[in-house]
Amino acid sequence: MNENKFAIFRSVWFWWLLTTAVYVILGLSRFPGNTPSPLGYIAGFLGLFVPYGLMSLILFFSPLAWFSLVVFIILMIFADRKLNRGNFSLGKRILLNLLILLVLTTLVDLIRGTAFVSWIIFFQGAHPYHCC
Repeated sequence: MNENKFAIFRSVWFWWLLTTAVYVILGLSRFPGNTPSPLGYIAGFLGLFVPYGLMSLILFFSPLAWFSLVVFIILMIFADRKLNRGNFSLGKRILLNLLILLVLTTLVDLIRGTAFVSWIIFFQGAHPYHCC
């Protein structure tokens, strides 16, 4: 099998852009809502892999948000280089990319002072600031 054929799917940057794009599209499709919904749970799950979502744009007024962005970029570059050195199958590489994004999302939430908001959105099926 030609490994270069699927090179784009092996990049952590690709998975970050893909999950962010789908998350933003869902966000513009009435998520976050006032009550939990199936769409909210789907968006919440994708949000676990998206360190910077719709609400993050507001949070960039904070110095911690800018610091988290610097940390995020450095760790993404480091993770991508580290994964490129490994000889992983495509499936394992995709799972590792998603695991890296999950860890980075949690880390970015902690740095910004919005600890575990991504997890709260996932479990509630709606944004905590809009939910009951």
